[in-house]
Amino acid sequence: MDLIDGRRPVSATLDDHWDLSRSTSRRFIQLIEAGVDYVKIGVNGRYVEDSLITSLRAVSAYKPVVIAVCMAEQPPRRSDIARLAASGIVGIMLDTREKSGPSLTQLLDVEELVAFVEIGRELGLLTGLAGRLRVEDVPIVKLSNADYIGFRSALCPQGHRDSRCAPEAIARVREAMRTKLCTSKPHKDSEVA
Repeated sequence: MDLIDGRRPVSATLDDHWDLSRSTSRRFIQLIEAGVDYVKIGVNGRYVEDSLITSLRAVSAYKPVVIAVCMAEQPPRRSDIARLAASGIVGIMLDTREKSGPSLTQLLDVEELVAFVEIGRELGLLTGLAGRLRVEDVPIVKLSNADYIGFRSALCPQGHRDSRCAPEAIARVREAMRTKLCTSKPHKDSEVA
């Protein structure tokens, strides 16, 4: 946290399929005390249980920093997102559960990603996308207009997510993110025969 020194928001992931157990709530408080701005919690967004809503309300009342991370393999419906939003979370995110399976863009098309982001925004939530994203996925996920996009494998040598991030890989992703999207079609006269 000293390296960031408040210049950028920092997030940390707590757990998957979270409930308010004593050890989990202690870890949540430790992250907040460490200065983390957002705590990401993996949830089953397609089948939202009452116990999850109760747990999310409890920590959201403590400090509004929770981002619910839903599985792209079973993406939440509008009603699921609305129920999660009513618990007091500040954000919603899609990520892949299987880290060796298909990427986010292989599981969901751009229209589905855009719809997810738009529903989240309508409900006043921050929106994020992640899930085995590669540099070539950047133009697709940028079209969603999500508030943030998460990368891990793309930042590591040979895409090995357990490795340390490589400066050259970070530079490639950063350059792709900075590249402007061309969403208009070329003028007919400029097409190459």
